[in-house]
Amino acid sequence: MGKLKIVEDVNWEIEVVYADKDRYTRMAIWEDISKYHTGDVSLLVGGDFYCIMAREEKKGGKAFHFTPAANDMASFMMSNDLIDLGFNGPAFTWTNKKDIRSQIFSRLDRFLISSSILDSFQGLKVKHLTRLASDHCPILCSFIGEVKMVYSHWIKF
Repeated sequence: MGKLKIVEDVNWEIEVVYADKDRYTRMAIWEDISKYHTGDVSLLVGGDFYCIMAREEKKGGKAFHFTPAANDMASFMMSNDLIDLGFNGPAFTWTNKKDIRSQIFSRLDRFLISSSILDSFQGLKVKHLTRLASDHCPILCSFIGEVKMVYSHWIKF
């Protein structure tokens, strides 16, 4: 776990995840993050979650089914008030790199953030970058400082 101080009164906890194939090992990761997370500090969790959360996150191979592992991750997200920001770029972050008939694509990599972050940082964006040599494509989370909406009481035509 790391800490990021953006400005004087804005602190985030940062977690990088490289989840295991084994559901119970992943559950231990979710439990550790929950245990060591300071509840009143915003949390940003990113990396390879090794979990598909929706039918749209998989192409090829066996049909998608919402698994107990996906339920574990959904519970982890709910208990820590984490949301998936979505993304720009390629839809899938992983491929098995097989021939065209056996190819499987999945979205295993993502960033999750505390919903409270969106209150101050509406400019937060996630981008899936081009896959080069790896079976995973890199993902980038970036933000444009505080974005405050300024409203005028004047109506102009």
